[in-house]
Amino acid sequence: MATRRRGEPVKRKILLVSHLPLTRQMEEQHQRDIQRNAEIRIGRANIQREENLRHEAEWREDIKGKVFNQLQQEKDNELKRELQMANRELVMVRRAALQQQLSLDYQQYRHDLNCRGTTFYMQRL
Repeated sequence: MATRRRGEPVKRKILLVSHLPLTRQMEEQHQRDIQRNAEIRIGRANIQREENLRHEAEWREDIKGKVFNQLQQEKDNELKRELQMANRELVMVRRAALQQQLSLDYQQYRHDLNCRGTTFYMQRL
């Protein structure tokens, strides 16, 4: 150790420590943190986008199902109406055929009675 006299300044060894590497390290760490934060934000944004896409796809599937069911119900109702109309027409055709058959039978019976010399008794009102 060095001895000193009174009033004489103390001589010290000054180590010049460069703050540049520490600052550079801090800057690099800061850049890595910024990069990591950006990656995290991008990841979160991707997750959110995927969730939104999944929800939209589910919504579209629900809509498709509802539209399909609605279209199927409309087709079923239309088919029911067509069957009802077909049944009504069938009843009308059968009724007309029955009336024609009854008219033909009546004429045949009348002809047979005329051939025997008899007739229907018709009361006039």
